[in-house]
Amino acid sequence: MNSVKQGCYVLHGKGNDMEYKEFEERIGRAAAEMAGTEYGVEINSILRTNGRRRPALRIWKKGDRKHVAPVVYLDSLYETTAPDVSFRELAAQIFGRYEKMQGRKELQQITRDIQEWESVKGDVYPALLWAERNQELLKTLPHDRMLDLAVIYLIRSEDGMESSVSVKVTDSLLRGWGIPEAVLRETAFANQREDYRIYSMEEAGKMAETGKVQGEKPRMGTEKVLDPKTDYFLTNSYGAWGAAVMADGELMKELLGDRNYFIIPSSIHEVLLIPDNGLLDRKAVDEMIREVNRSSVAEEEWLGEHCYYYDGGQGAVIS
Repeated sequence: MNSVKQGCYVLHGKGNDMEYKEFEERIGRAAAEMAGTEYGVEINSILRTNGRRRPALRIWKKGDRKHVAPVVYLDSLYETTAPDVSFRELAAQIFGRYEKMQGRKELQQITRDIQEWESVKGDVYPALLWAERNQELLKTLPHDRMLDLAVIYLIRSEDGMESSVSVKVTDSLLRGWGIPEAVLRETAFANQREDYRIYSMEEAGKMAETGKVQGEKPRMGTEKVLDPKTDYFLTNSYGAWGAAVMADGELMKELLGDRNYFIIPSSIHEVLLIPDNGLLDRKAVDEMIREVNRSSVAEEEWLGEHCYYYDGGQGAVIS
């Protein structure tokens, strides 16, 4: 049962949809009142990866670019809001979060530069999506197919510390830049070659302690050889959207040579390379991926439900 007392909302049984809808309406009204004439506020459904839609409250300063304004996902806010919360206080917290985000250098940079290709071309990278689960999203994004995956492109901005921002490249943004899609593709993969990381399980433990990706980035054309008995993670220095490294066929051939590897899509952020020593059963590996997806990986981060394979004889990634 819902009850409203002195500007507070008592949350009972958070699983009830009607209660959530009332929460959404009331936080929307409180935010709109606080926005006044200086800010715009709207609540809409944002399409995320793997077909998920999430309700989000967007705030932007009038005169700024609305489409790159930060958002607050209301489903998460609803789940973490304490009982008897004041909506006025909650709206103040949201605006405080907005102001803090606006102060982040990387957000200021991406907001300022996003319309100019020359300003962002050094920050464009590829990313991978599960094509079947992202058909609606892919309608608005320049992309290429790779097996049952889709390669999309991101603008990535970092402040040199721990925070970062990424924005998907849309068809409209590409048209505004006035460049061919081939230029976008070539630039993104060239940037990734300077940014990928490959690290062992032992290095993964060290990374967990520091929170930083510390794997090696072998230079192209060197004689670096991976240990054929060691499993490796493949990602990027960003620690996000790094599974796209497997989409660079030349890089995979350079790294893995003529050896065969199972490629486990841990998530959209990284893949696991396991040498094929003849002991793994592919059906069992695929079942493991499905189980891990459902138990340990956020649905928005799933990258399919089966493994891939690097065939050293072909020098290519196959299904």
